[in-house]
Amino acid sequence: MTSFADDTLYMGLTTGPDRHAVADTFGDWTWRELHTQVLGVETYLRGFGLPRRSRVVLLGPDSVWHHILLLACARAEMIFVPVNNRYTAADADHVMRLIKPAVGVLHSDWSSIFAHTGYTRTEDGLGPFDVVTWDTSETNDLSRVETERNPILITLTSGSTAAPKPVLYSSEGETAVSRLHGSLWRLNSRDVLLAPPAFSWIYGLGTANLTGLMSGSQAVMLERFSPTVLCDRAEGRGVTVFMGVVTHFRMLVEYCEKTGRRPFGPELRMAVSGGERRDEVAFAKFEEMFGVPVLDLYASSEGRPGFGYDPFTDPRPVSASCGQVIPGVEVKVDTPSGEELAGELFLRSEGNYMGYFDPDTLVDPEVTPQDWLPMGDRFEIDDAGWGFVVGRSKEVIIRGGANISPVEVEAAIADHPNVTGVAVVGITSASHGESVAAAVVGDFAEPDELDKVLTAYCESRLAKFKIPTEWLVVDRLPRNSNDKVDKIAVKGLFSATV
Repeated sequence: MTSFADDTLYMGLTTGPDRHAVADTFGDWTWRELHTQVLGVETYLRGFGLPRRSRVVLLGPDSVWHHILLLACARAEMIFVPVNNRYTAADADHVMRLIKPAVGVLHSDWSSIFAHTGYTRTEDGLGPFDVVTWDTSETNDLSRVETERNPILITLTSGSTAAPKPVLYSSEGETAVSRLHGSLWRLNSRDVLLAPPAFSWIYGLGTANLTGLMSGSQAVMLERFSPTVLCDRAEGRGVTVFMGVVTHFRMLVEYCEKTGRRPFGPELRMAVSGGERRDEVAFAKFEEMFGVPVLDLYASSEGRPGFGYDPFTDPRPVSASCGQVIPGVEVKVDTPSGEELAGELFLRSEGNYMGYFDPDTLVDPEVTPQDWLPMGDRFEIDDAGWGFVVGRSKEVIIRGGANISPVEVEAAIADHPNVTGVAVVGITSASHGESVAAAVVGDFAEPDELDKVLTAYCESRLAKFKIPTEWLVVDRLPRNSNDKVDKIAVKGLFSATV
């Protein structure tokens, strides 16, 4: 019986063990070197004599060491937890409470985040990292808990809440996700993948880079996203696939316009964006520079895969659509009224997460591949099978009994040439229950006239009841630790009542 680590490295090892597999901040790695490191770290972790399913956290720059630790933990029957290196000491307290780790692999530049947590420093190191341990004598032994699948990974996602949520993944689920995405995108050993989303996110660690490794593709990894670092690392590498979030595309094209640098050559065959509403201006510039359109990917930390594009059969994005359901995934849209096209989206597949980790019970209840997962989005699927996000179910604004999608309003405002960012929320209204409020980033000569300018602009694009009645100019939109717009913080920018 093969292990998750064997499955992940199989294609690379069989198509050329001495080929370069990864280029990261610490150098170039061959497939054979990755395999050797994984086996060595597995042996080292087993030497602690810890119970199965003990947690190992890693804090430091994004690198191949995230994948080495993930694969080694899977082999050693432990659970890997990559920690966001932008976390604070308060966030570290959440990690200690939610995860109760046994071992920490900490880079010296960030280890101060956990300095107050009472760890014991060992004399050992793993590559550029120091190794520490915590007292687990009061921690529950989870080794005897029976589960349908094998837990190997936890990522901490803030979602729509302030505190992180520990999302638990299985080896079976991650294998399924990587194979489904690899098949959709036709990844193979000739591809060179660059995907800078942070490795504390499942998008960066799993959806993109783990898929690439399992497909035998070479990877170019960035320790942090920076257009300069990206160009330095990517130029001359023959990158064929670039995956990011909207912010990455926006910053990259602005940098390339100013400097004339071009990190991608004619080899680039596919670009994918996920996690946010499209920025058509930035995506058009990217296509003009590099010759490929930006396709979409839809999923969540809990429900993967979801919707996407096959770059061979549908090489151009359909306006406003996140693609079609990925083969191997089942979807349904719950429309209680039976009349509306939009309803709450549910997914299920072999890639379902296991649930939210609990250090006392492991997971309760366990989510299985047979369970339907609510995605929290209002969604439409047209007759041709294209999917459209209409808005977040929990973010729907109800004004005077009428449902208003913030996504629709944001899209209309974002089309204004002077707007570079917008977030729309509902705020309490004594007369209408909720009012529509918009926080806007942009270049306006007369900020005091913003409401008049954008109200007039929206009149031909939105029904009158959907047009914001409260406007605010901000230098930047507040974002959470996963770099998503923090709608709770946006609401805090406005008065509690109108």
